[in-house]
Amino acid sequence: MSANSSVISSVDDRAFVREDLLKAMQLAGNSAELAQYLTKQVHEIVDNSRVFKKPEKMQVGQQILKAVDEFAQLVAYKFSEEAKQIWAGITPSTKFENIHRGITQEAVESLSKKGYEGIRFDFAIKQTGEEKGHFVRGYASSEKGAPPLDGETVDSLDRLFNAWLANEHQVLTEDGFFFKTDAEGNKTRQLTLDEVEEIMADSAQGFKDYLQSNHVETQLVSRQREYPGEHRLEETKKAAAQKAVERVIEAEEAEKVEAEVQPTHIGPT
Repeated sequence: MSANSSVISSVDDRAFVREDLLKAMQLAGNSAELAQYLTKQVHEIVDNSRVFKKPEKMQVGQQILKAVDEFAQLVAYKFSEEAKQIWAGITPSTKFENIHRGITQEAVESLSKKGYEGIRFDFAIKQTGEEKGHFVRGYASSEKGAPPLDGETVDSLDRLFNAWLANEHQVLTEDGFFFKTDAEGNKTRQLTLDEVEEIMADSAQGFKDYLQSNHVETQLVSRQREYPGEHRLEETKKAAAQKAVERVIEAEEAEKVEAEVQPTHIGPT
């Protein structure tokens, strides 16, 4: 592995340069072995660097370690399933699919440890305007009076939702919009409102089926809500329309009264 020793350099009192780390991760993305080596090297740098021992930099160091650990895991997912399928004589799934299968397995294990009986999954899809088709979602315990879900649980649910879209629909989300992808997970086009509605039909029944098929014991209670702000906008439009109707009625009544009241002629006959 010495030939790869220059993937990332270490200087005791220097922090990582973001661009250098990203380049190293890009280089290591085509080999599970190299990704693991990169992770090991980054851990050594963070552990031995005086910079990341400073209180104000410790959190940054932990974030770097988390990022490279997740990166190495994704690369491992990408290649491990492919190798199994080749040995079994099965046409390999795409790397994009393998990644999300691995993500699903990891998220299911994390969620199972929490032991939630039920979780509410509320979502909304924007129906009007330039951002038509924009998607928002939220999660909460279905138990009355329960505290908000912790960040790890929400992250696991998000991972499962994104894995469902990727594996079952070849779709990824970005900034709340749905995009169709090619075999490698690259965006090809944005989905229309109707296509998003079709995927999320029957209160996201497909997502619930996906969780069940992956042995998630927690029951998901899903519900589609009105998109934030659209209800108020609709009420404003209705109120404006009602006022317009009232003005028309008032004008018609005024004309009717005016027609009924004729001026009386006074003078010699």
